[in-house]
Amino acid sequence: MTNDQAFKDIFGYPAVVRGLLHWFAARLHGLTELVDGLDLSRLERRNEQTMLPGTGGAMMGQASDIVWHAPFAGIVEADRKPWQELVMPWEFQTEPNYLMPLRTRAYVDGQHLERLKRRRLASTERLAPVLPVVVYTGEATWPVPSRVEHMLPSLPGMPRPSAPEPTTAGRALLSGDGYLTLDIAALRPDDFDDGNVMSLLARLTHPRLGEATARRARALLELLRDEPAGLRKAAFAWIRQVSGPKGDAGLAWGAPVRRQLASDGANHRRWLCTHVHSHWRTHGHAQHGVHHRRHDNDCGELHQRPCRSWIPDAEVRYR
Repeated sequence: MTNDQAFKDIFGYPAVVRGLLHWFAARLHGLTELVDGLDLSRLERRNEQTMLPGTGGAMMGQASDIVWHAPFAGIVEADRKPWQELVMPWEFQTEPNYLMPLRTRAYVDGQHLERLKRRRLASTERLAPVLPVVVYTGEATWPVPSRVEHMLPSLPGMPRPSAPEPTTAGRALLSGDGYLTLDIAALRPDDFDDGNVMSLLARLTHPRLGEATARRARALLELLRDEPAGLRKAAFAWIRQVSGPKGDAGLAWGAPVRRQLASDGANHRRWLCTHVHSHWRTHGHAQHGVHHRRHDNDCGELHQRPCRSWIPDAEVRYR
């Protein structure tokens, strides 16, 4: 599994999105009122492709790694306008990308233009606020400015911004002028909250503070107890992936965590086998008997390993 795929797996769950908003956006960046004004029970992930100008006048696509939408609280779904939600495009980076301020602004502008293509903006319409977040797991501190103005040279009669990297918050941030960076290596011990899923994930993957102690692993497992088994699996896979050799060789999860993860894996395999059997029966596949016998012979009664070779392509994604 690549770092990028691990990121998409872990940030594909609403519980992690809520954790990041409450801990990172609200507590660490002062956006408490904005986060409290969202209806996080109606989070929706959408696959979006924004068309941007390319070379020679051609159009090229750009899509963020993850895009979530959260409507504002108190808005009836049937009456909701397109701008009555917070759009959250999130990207994952393992190395600095000095084009990030431009990428962010281009994505936000492109997203608005895509929604309004082939028609005019009415005087009563508004633009949806956008909260871009970059999740960075490199060991060195993220050195990239968050706003395009910080990329300009010194200009006569125009003083440079008072601080090289001020906190970008408020309406400017939500209109595409900047982004928030979850720079895990830059977090300090008092930044963390052991009662928050995203905070625990960040602590366990911190290059210097990320001792994967059994206590924190159990705390993370407890927070995820009522969540889907796939999220628990993705969470610990993310920690192993980001932590590198340290994550594979030195993670002292403790027996309770290892037992739960093993149980999750076994339950997932049993579910997959039952699901695929049902698929064959429902669709009356001509080779059902052969495939069913091969499944029983290869996987055995305990379903130690589902046979990828005979699972239809439509079912492989459930693994």
